[in-house]
Amino acid sequence: MYKYFFKFSLFLIGCIGFSQVKSQVILPSVFSDHMVLQRNADVKIWGWGGRGSEVWILPGWSQDTVKVTCDGYARWSTTLKTPEAGGPYEIKFVNRRITSSLKDVLIGEVWLVSGQSNMEWGAQNKLQEMLDEISKANNDNIRLLHVNRIASDTPQDNFINKWEKATDERLAEFSAIGYFLAQRLNKELDVPIGIISANWGGTIAEVWMPDTVVTDDPILAADVKTYKVAPSKPTIPGALWNSMIHPLAGYKIAGFLWYQGESNVGKYQNYNTLMTKLVQSWRNAWREELPFYYVQIAPYDYKSKPEMQRGALLREQQAELLTLHKTGMVVVSDLTNDVKNIHPIYKREVANRLANIALAEVYGKNLQDYKSPVYKSHTIKGGQVIVEFDHVNNGLMIKGNKVTELFIAGEDGIIKEANAKIEGNKLIVSHPAVKNPKSVLFSFSDTAISNLFSKSGLPVAPFRIESNPEESLGWHLGAQAYTFNRFTFTEALDKIESCGLRYVEAYPQQKIGGGIEEKMDYKMSESSKKYIRELLKKKNITLLAYGVINTKDVSEWEKIFAFAKSMGIKTITCEPEENMLDEVSRLCEKYNIQAAIHNHPIPSHYWNPDVVLKSLVGRSKKMGAAADIGHWVRSGLDPVECLQKLEGKVYHLHFKDLNEKGNRKAHDVHWGTGVNNVPGVLAELKRQGFKGMISAEYEYNWQNNAPDVKQSVKNFREIVKSMK
Repeated sequence: MYKYFFKFSLFLIGCIGFSQVKSQVILPSVFSDHMVLQRNADVKIWGWGGRGSEVWILPGWSQDTVKVTCDGYARWSTTLKTPEAGGPYEIKFVNRRITSSLKDVLIGEVWLVSGQSNMEWGAQNKLQEMLDEISKANNDNIRLLHVNRIASDTPQDNFINKWEKATDERLAEFSAIGYFLAQRLNKELDVPIGIISANWGGTIAEVWMPDTVVTDDPILAADVKTYKVAPSKPTIPGALWNSMIHPLAGYKIAGFLWYQGESNVGKYQNYNTLMTKLVQSWRNAWREELPFYYVQIAPYDYKSKPEMQRGALLREQQAELLTLHKTGMVVVSDLTNDVKNIHPIYKREVANRLANIALAEVYGKNLQDYKSPVYKSHTIKGGQVIVEFDHVNNGLMIKGNKVTELFIAGEDGIIKEANAKIEGNKLIVSHPAVKNPKSVLFSFSDTAISNLFSKSGLPVAPFRIESNPEESLGWHLGAQAYTFNRFTFTEALDKIESCGLRYVEAYPQQKIGGGIEEKMDYKMSESSKKYIRELLKKKNITLLAYGVINTKDVSEWEKIFAFAKSMGIKTITCEPEENMLDEVSRLCEKYNIQAAIHNHPIPSHYWNPDVVLKSLVGRSKKMGAAADIGHWVRSGLDPVECLQKLEGKVYHLHFKDLNEKGNRKAHDVHWGTGVNNVPGVLAELKRQGFKGMISAEYEYNWQNNAPDVKQSVKNFREIVKSMK
């Protein structure tokens, strides 16, 4: 248990609170002389006073007095409306006729920087870049709040540190990246900058988020138990959240900056899930979707096995976090001076790259190619793999004669050093001996440092391309667009692409988007059809299926099939009324399109596979089942047994995993972690020789479920790989 923190935070507040002991107003230390408040904002401020008494707050930039009453716990909280950047100001507090104040308050931009040692290091670690700055520390518009390394078992309301000016004494023990970031933002924005630095070297990510975020997730909870207790750093979930982040929660900031991951390479498999939860928990605590920009870990020799390069695999997980809204990643492979040293010495450029993302995305500066190129998609034409990237508009370049750390393999799995050429923003990868490429590796080892850059001078992020294991079975893994029904079809395709999927099942009620108000149905105009075809081609996504359809109008069925034919759709998933089955059968033959009958949970008509089988008797061979394994489980059925009943009749699947069987309200979980027996289902599909589309569904966490789908797809492919 961590005994590094006072057990009773109010006692601590009383000890280190306002310097005027006679004052009734006590403020947490995050509100102190020399602080920076976020400009042009409603800034939350809180503290303690006499129970039931009124606190008057008089900000120096305003003629108004803000009044707030202390509750029965002596707590008060209110907001101050801040002006444009400026200062210094004084903020006065009056409680029971006793006046106190905060002095030398600036209004500007505030950022929180956090992580482990690469974010923490500075002059105290003999970083020459920072040592050279100490003698120049004379910018009064940079203010620093360094949070001491203290852990706690329970959430705290306060800590022992206060805001300070950027003096040589303060810089001697402050984050180099944090300070260099402040310098750059101050220069570019010409406003005061406040940096809050909360870091602890060697720490795992689990200690930086509320403990329940970890312990409520069975996989993360199991992972954290494998970490050994260390004498110099906490390993219990929430230990640093409680003492170093929780006291800050609510203090108005512009965003978060993060540099961590080295201590999690041993459990790289779940790092994206872990970080997604950290980002969400921090945003929840601040009650705002704040930007979260982070640094990908640098090349370093982790002594990994050749077949399991843990550093590279964790970097891959870090890149996957980019599916979260308002995130950005800095790549630093080119800033590594020694792969035997886990602490690269060049911190100013790391800060500049973080600052560029903030300047472009938060402050609206017109910067080109300010992020490292990140793998987007690929196509295979003959023996060439054509790779496209996000975040590159002005082209790629090689620093040298040929691209290094680039490899390709064919059907034999033998990895060969690849040839490459650049065509604008694309990388063309090949090898004369590889006629049918199956995989590409770029800079994908613990220590790899490549020479491929954007023309803006930023290194291309490491990536790997592997043929999907389900393809050899004739399975087309894609997504039902209904999973992303809070978004337009255009936006849904972006999410499907980000999940590594190349097939989509559209649904009728979804707006098309991209400036088109029409929906994904037969009523759309020819120009809208053209837009969709071009968009699908651009994203290399195939529209294979459409549904779920249910209409009582015979003429409407005809229009639906005609629409499907015009869009190249192969399968219509549907739940026809019994008196419409013959008409559906006729249309299947007329348009040469499959109709797959879908099952919703009990008490819907097709909930039991026996009903589906009965409906198929005597009708077109192009009619079969769209097996929704999740709805079977909600109905209390065994999905493997249901598939066995439908053997030879399964044309399409809606794939999901649930947290509970026999409950219509059961919710989706990552595939392979719930009660749907995903390995058994996949084994049965393989045994039956199923060929067709499998539509990924994740009808939970609706606003941000792309990471859940992506993790589920990853789990799916790992299970398929393991099948004999």
